[in-house]
Amino acid sequence: MRIPNCPEPRAVRIVSPDWEGEKPGKASRDGSALCVVLPELQAYAVAMLDYEAVPSLRLFSPRIVPSLAWARPEENEFVVGKDGAIPNAWALNGFLQGNLHPDLRNPPTFVVHMPRGGALRVHVRAVATLGARLECLVDGQLVKAVDLPDRDGKDDGSAREYDETLEFPIPPGRHRVSLRNTGGDWAVVAWYAFVGDLAD
Repeated sequence: MRIPNCPEPRAVRIVSPDWEGEKPGKASRDGSALCVVLPELQAYAVAMLDYEAVPSLRLFSPRIVPSLAWARPEENEFVVGKDGAIPNAWALNGFLQGNLHPDLRNPPTFVVHMPRGGALRVHVRAVATLGARLECLVDGQLVKAVDLPDRDGKDDGSAREYDETLEFPIPPGRHRVSLRNTGGDWAVVAWYAFVGDLAD
């Protein structure tokens, strides 16, 4: 089991109707998430995580929803707060332009502090007929690229051609995370979200 944004417990106890008593489980960190491993599983089991005090959990980060405008974004730098929001969200454009319209390109850069690392989630709705290629850079270094070829031939930004969430890793610390489109034409981003513990 992988639990996002969960601190490590002092112990993990597993109970199940399939065996007598309790069995120990294992917990370890995987980036910003806690991974809990069960000793075995037949029908079902319950994992109990022991803590000195009840931890504060935030399973979901707020979604940052950009507006759709056929124009070059006025701003391209966005500081992410510890609540996962950005104060100038109004300036974020959902059209992430590719190579066909270089005059409209001004890809976003997010300034973020994630002490234990985490991820940027990008929900892509549609792409133009020339397709798109999303590249995520952390402090100017490419960390992941995803090719998004056209699927429906509609060239319609309101279509739900993809309707998929892409995830890009962010290492621990303070970083500048940029998302650019080096593909043929635009991609429409429905929302952004940061997964992991955030700090100012």
